Order: sequence, then C-alpha cells, then structure tokens
Amino acid sequence: MTDAPGRRRPIQSHKYGNMGRVKTTIELPDPVLRQARVLAAARGTTLKRLFTEALEEKIRAETSEAGDPGSRRPWMAGFGELSHLSEETRRIQRIIDDEFGRLEPEDLE
Repeated sequence: MTDAPGRRRPIQSHKYGNMGRVKTTIELPDPVLRQARVLAAARGTTLKRLFTEALEEKIRAETSEAGDPGSRRPWMAGFGELSHLSEETRRIQRIIDDEFGRLEPEDLE
C-alpha cells in the first residue's frame, strides 16, 4: 500500500493502530538511569525488561486503586470492613437524638 510514490502507508493490524512493540525516547535524570542500569545488571535482565516491568507494575497499581474496590490501598481495607456497623451506628444515633430531644422537668424551670 502506498500513498505517494516511494512512501508506504503503515499497515494497521488493529482498529486502534499497531498494538505491537513501539520504540520511544524518554529523558531520565542521569542518577536514575545509572541506578536502573545497576539494578538491571544485578537482576541479570535488560533495561528494556526492567522499564517494561516497572511501568506495568505502576499501571496495574494505579488502575486497581481507581477502579477495583477489591484491591484498594492496604490502609483502606479497614474502613470497608466496618461497613456492617452502619446500621448499629444509625441505631445509636437515634437513641442519642431521642435522649437529647426529651425535656427533663428541671429543664422546664
């Protein structure tokens, strides 16, 4: 497929474009790149694999926090586990409201 003489139009393998691997350029601070190289070497992996794993982990963490209530931040789990107390809380609040709504004889003087 060509658009103009000598120019090829990329073949779209998916309705949203090519979903394969993509090369990109990013700018990193030198110390971060050095630490990444050391970590990759210590793990016996490539920078490409290290960055891919790091990004996948970050994306997974961000999307699970935003959309999946079953995988909230650990400190949030306690709040969800107390939801069964909401009826008890309403019952106690009704008792408090009733008691404070009553006038005692000494209040009428």
